[in-house]
Amino acid sequence: MSRLLAQGIYSAEAAIVSDVSGDRLSYLQQTYGVETTTQNIEVVRTAQTVLLAVKPQTLNSIAAEISGIRTVCELWLSILAGVTLSRLEQALGANPVIRVMPNTPAMVGAGMTALAAGSHALPHHLEIAEKIFTAVGETIVVPEQWMDAVTGLSGSGPAFVAIA
Repeated sequence: MSRLLAQGIYSAEAAIVSDVSGDRLSYLQQTYGVETTTQNIEVVRTAQTVLLAVKPQTLNSIAAEISGIRTVCELWLSILAGVTLSRLEQALGANPVIRVMPNTPAMVGAGMTALAAGSHALPHHLEIAEKIFTAVGETIVVPEQWMDAVTGLSGSGPAFVAIA
């Protein structure tokens, strides 16, 4: 969040964050000045780009919660490990979806993020995702079938390099 705001990619006024933790929401609002809510529906109704950063097992309940909601969302970005584009598109409908896998060095702005575009994603959707994730490092577009390997390397790969 801080890198997106610091680099001017998004403004605090343009962001809305949903979380189940009131303490986390208070921290985000006080630290970054972003709007916060515990209601996913509120985010989906107002955000043009939605970043899904939840536990993979909650995808179905979130999809059920937001189904049928009138939305302005133009792009869904998912960092749900192990959740395929097919499953995301089934849960989110005929919307542009990009599966995203950043690695741990992203936390210090030195990350590498792999992006895989869903069947409804267009080149400008990939540009949006690249713009967001270059705030925390570099990006690369890969085929969907590489994402599981990327996920495995994202967790341990940087550690192997760090101890080499």
